Amino acid sequence: LINNEDKNEDEENIQGLDLHSEGAVLIEMESGEVLYDKNMKERLYPASITKILTAILTIENCDDLSQKAKASEYAVKSITDGYTTAGIKVGEEFTLNDLLHGLMLQSGNDAAMIIANNTLKYDEFIAQMNIKAFKLGMYNTFYENPHGLNDNSKNKSTAYDMALLMK
Repeated sequence: LINNEDKNEDEENIQGLDLHSEGAVLIEMESGEVLYDKNMKERLYPASITKILTAILTIENCDDLSQKAKASEYAVKSITDGYTTAGIKVGEEFTLNDLLHGLMLQSGNDAAMIIANNTLKYDEFIAQMNIKAFKLGMYNTFYENPHGLNDNSKNKSTAYDMALLMK
């Protein structure tokens, strides 16, 4: 997203973009005008961008981020080897604030699972992710987990919907 003040200068640079991503969109912040589009409505795996909505929901649903959350065996062991974690062990306790840091700074998939299991019940957390996405106008988005891993999940979104999330 860019603002009007930079629009003219940036428009010249936008035309020559050669992105390697499957989908992308650049939107002017105030008007909502699409300045650049590469498959912006194609449904793709959102990957770790999913964690942004996980963080938003956690902050919106938790009055006290110093609340402790315990790492269940399911939350920790559901993340298979080779994926990014915050290194959390079964039974460890962290504040939700610390877990948010592990989620966003380390892209901790284990932190995402612990947050979803402790902020609301897991299934309710995922349902709330989809409700929030719809309320934001993200009509081509569906979440099945709080971390975005493509472990045979149905997580899908578009570059356009992700831009709406960033607004």
